[in-house]
Amino acid sequence: MGKFFTFRCENCGHKLKFYFGIGGKYPETYQEILNSAIVGNLGAEIQKFLIDNPSGVIDVSRVLANCKNCGHHEMVRDLTMYLPKENFFREEIFPLPFEFEKNYNLAKKFQHKCSYCGESVEVVTEKNFLRTEIKLLCPNCDCEMVKSKSGSGHWD
Repeated sequence: MGKFFTFRCENCGHKLKFYFGIGGKYPETYQEILNSAIVGNLGAEIQKFLIDNPSGVIDVSRVLANCKNCGHHEMVRDLTMYLPKENFFREEIFPLPFEFEKNYNLAKKFQHKCSYCGESVEVVTEKNFLRTEIKLLCPNCDCEMVKSKSGSGHWD
């Protein structure tokens, strides 16, 4: 399950909805993304990590990539890489995202790049979305977007 937030542009009325976290098809989604990473579709860094660390896992939660350079923002997969803590044995086929901090050590943060300008982006998670000062610009008119009154909710 994840959380969504809705924003609108007061200038032109454009609306955006950001979906964070994971959905009800998490096991299938995790396996698809893992398979894609192992064959190199997500880049050499993640591929090497997973080949060198067969017990390693990646976080496939949806996060917001916010570019402070050009203002572009988009939802991406987190792709942070983790290794199991000592004496932790994973019984389930896929890692449970809410147990990453408890059962895994951070191995490496994935460095996302802006799909528009190529610069590094700030990655904002569901956990810190409302606490982080983010200037979301409307893709239509470049005005700052504001949180809608319908605001937020849960999705699956």
